[in-house]
Amino acid sequence: MNMSKRAQSALRDPSIPSALRAIVVYAAQNPGLEYGNYASGWNDKSGRAAYFSESRRITRDWHRVRAAARMCENMQVTDADIMSACERAFSGRLKVNARPNNVYAVDYCTGQYWPTEYRLASAVVLELAAEYAFLRLKTAA
Repeated sequence: MNMSKRAQSALRDPSIPSALRAIVVYAAQNPGLEYGNYASGWNDKSGRAAYFSESRRITRDWHRVRAAARMCENMQVTDADIMSACERAFSGRLKVNARPNNVYAVDYCTGQYWPTEYRLASAVVLELAAEYAFLRLKTAA
C-alpha cells in the first residue's frame, strides 16, 4: 500500500496493524473541497470565510487523526480492536474490510458532504480502538 508523506508523518512504527495503516492512509487523502460550493465568486466575502473555516476544521480533524494514530501505536491496538471500533463509532459508517494477503480497504458511507466528515470519522474510530486496547490491556494485567 502506497502511503503519502502526510500518512507517513502520522505513523512512527512500520509494524503497525494493517487496519490502522489503512485508516490513516484513507484519512490522509486530500479533502477536495470545491470553492464553488461555498462562494459565488472571488468577491464573495462570506463564502470565502465559510470555505476557509471548513478548510481549517478539516485540518484540525487531520491533527486529531494523527494524535489518535499515535495513541493506537502506544496502546498496541490490534486489527480486532479496530474492527470492533468500526462497528460502534460514527454510527458504523466507516468500515474496514479485510482483503487477501492481510490487506485492508476502507469503505465510508457519507452522511452529507464527504470532505467535511471522512477525517472526523477516522479519528473517532481510532480513538475508540485505542480505548478498547486500553481496556483489553487493563483486564489482562
